[in-house]
Amino acid sequence: ALSTSAEANLLPHYSADSSELYWLQYDGYSLPRVRAMPVGGDATSARDVVEIDAMGPFGLLPGRSPVYEQGRQYRQVYSYADLFRWDTRTGQTVRLTTGRRARDPAVSPDGRWIVYSQNERSESVLAVMAAVPDAAATVLWRGKRYDQVHQPAWSPDGTRIAFSAWRNGGWRDILIVDVATGNV
Repeated sequence: ALSTSAEANLLPHYSADSSELYWLQYDGYSLPRVRAMPVGGDATSARDVVEIDAMGPFGLLPGRSPVYEQGRQYRQVYSYADLFRWDTRTGQTVRLTTGRRARDPAVSPDGRWIVYSQNERSESVLAVMAAVPDAAATVLWRGKRYDQVHQPAWSPDGTRIAFSAWRNGGWRDILIVDVATGNV
């Protein structure tokens, strides 16, 4: 076991060079935090990277900056999620999307692209965007009405994306889409 404390230790990620392991930790008392440890290390070698309130699932850019989902509220009655990046160089938070209802981000192996699930009317779609603020998104997969996309993951060569799809009728399956062609 690499962690033996906290209310929750979840969402593990290796750094792009596989030298460190990153994960999200909640202890029930303080803000959620991204932690890191060298591969082969133990709990004593773990360090805090950043504490971010209401942080959700995240991916890592090659410079080890987390790209994460965070809930927002609009007009006190509408809740949605958007994507943010914590910049390791400046220590600042950078908003990547506004009002897209984006969740479950995953960063491409080269760090140039972010794939995520985007909620739409009665469904969610698989969308990809450049890893810069307010970049236009392209929908890679749209199912039938009520279909939902969850937890996308890039292939190591960055040519395909695997994701979980809950589809009308109650089935949840793993699908793979080719980024260049859109073929599933």
